[in-house]
Amino acid sequence: MSEVGGLLKPLQQTATTAPPKTAIRIGDVSYNIEVSKIPYLSSFVDFQLNAQPQITEFVHGPIPLFDIALKGIESGYRQCFRSLPPSLSQHHTLCNTYELLCVDVPGGQSINEIFNDLKSGRSDYEREYKRYREIKGNKSKARDTAFKLLYLILLGDFKDETRDSAKVFNAVLLYLIRRLSNRGRGGWFGLRTRSDS
Repeated sequence: MSEVGGLLKPLQQTATTAPPKTAIRIGDVSYNIEVSKIPYLSSFVDFQLNAQPQITEFVHGPIPLFDIALKGIESGYRQCFRSLPPSLSQHHTLCNTYELLCVDVPGGQSINEIFNDLKSGRSDYEREYKRYREIKGNKSKARDTAFKLLYLILLGDFKDETRDSAKVFNAVLLYLIRRLSNRGRGGWFGLRTRSDS
């Protein structure tokens, strides 16, 4: 029995240990950030530590829409839609900020994988004992993927422009048809608007 306790102890310690956060001021705002999720800031902190080993707080100039970008990294990219006005220029600025921070927004996903993740928001039905039972879709995943699609549309480098642009068109069309056909019922993304957080 003591052997089992000895084996579980390291597992319990790793499960409760939170990644270290770094105090950094960007512009006029101070943050405690897990810089391992943001490659640019990780490199910035490493450079500052090598240049000045005694430094305790890191100071960086302003980064446009950093607070919203950080919220998307920490809580899911769907938060970006909720935090920004419906202005394409603001979304483009945010995508440029993610590019500056070297954050891999699509996470290495192909257009096909993004398209499939968009579909994951749909509810499905399964027959069980002569009745159909609804299986709820994963709306959070679909909302995060919608931002990934927008990111690819605004900044993406497509491997095959013709084929991938047709897939993007189909994905946008799928979203619009689904959204408009479920206007009164909520559909994939629900009835919540940006101001209904």
